[in-house]
Amino acid sequence: PKCATKKWVDTICVGSKIDCLDKEVNEYLPATVKSVISTDKLKISWDGWDEKYDIVLMRTSRQIQRYKTRCNVQDDNFSWRALLGVGDMIDALQPNDKWNRAQIYHVSGK
Repeated sequence: PKCATKKWVDTICVGSKIDCLDKEVNEYLPATVKSVISTDKLKISWDGWDEKYDIVLMRTSRQIQRYKTRCNVQDDNFSWRALLGVGDMIDALQPNDKWNRAQIYHVSGK
């Protein structure tokens, strides 16, 4: 997206790709700015995640970093599932279509 301003954080606009700190796992993940709520607040959507996990952050939050500068995944075909490991907590969809917290106890191929 084209955004015309001086400071990098001021150039962030709808559609901007960023690295965003997920405080639950203490790791930067790729994300996209979904909307600009005000000049200071942004709605952030984690790439590949349901919108129920969207967050609102101040534009100057340290959780927001330039795209591909903090995230361990440098591939545009990023899948957050690749970051999961034994002991991680996830939301799991049960056969009855209800979501529950679950813990990973085995990862195939690792």
